Amino acid sequence: MKTRLTAAVLLVSSLSFAQTTRAPSKTEPKTVLVFEEGDAFTGEPDGPMLTEVEIVKKQVFSSLIRVRETFKEKVMQSVNEL
Repeated sequence: MKTRLTAAVLLVSSLSFAQTTRAPSKTEPKTVLVFEEGDAFTGEPDGPMLTEVEIVKKQVFSSLIRVRETFKEKVMQSVNEL
């Protein structure tokens, strides 16, 4: 009897911790547009919105780093100088 009473108290107390506030509405408020007489409105676009993009060709530059071809000779000269 005592365990049933304890279980009932725990059940009721756990329900009191449940979320009581409502979740915010996922629908956005409706926007009302008022058109006056003489306003031209059609549901179709007049044309695509195009923009011109300028593309620059890739330029080829010569390398500023050169491979040393006479490295061995230069090293041998420096060794002989010592």
